[in-house]
Amino acid sequence: LLDKRGIAQRLYTQLPYIMEVRINRQLPNTLLVEVTETQAIAAIQGSGAYWLLSANGKLLEAADAAGAQDYMDILGAQAQGPEVGTFLSLPEESPLSAERLAELLAALEEQGLLARVDDIDLSGAEELVLNYDGRFRVEMFYDAD
Repeated sequence: LLDKRGIAQRLYTQLPYIMEVRINRQLPNTLLVEVTETQAIAAIQGSGAYWLLSANGKLLEAADAAGAQDYMDILGAQAQGPEVGTFLSLPEESPLSAERLAELLAALEEQGLLARVDDIDLSGAEELVLNYDGRFRVEMFYDAD
């Protein structure tokens, strides 16, 4: 009689560092809850604070400038209406959507490149700039694949 989806959704929102929850019944009287954690990989400003962001775009917690300095910076954009446990939302006038930014972060993580990315700058009107390893400036058009 348990609502597994409802339980999983409450866990996602109440415990923001949870990336995945699987709930299985093992009859006759056992409930198995498997949890996969996530970690903060980037920081973006919004509502007067820095917000730590996971690779899939989930806002994990608010931090001050000192707490955010250990993470890759997302520059040139502000998180819109940020709340812990929700997914990043960017203003409509932002040249890059939050979903596309999450895709970029996930691709960088998948390739093992996140640790060397210094920042991602979204302030350009036509292209984002990814500063890599303190040496490279990678310019990518927003509409590029």
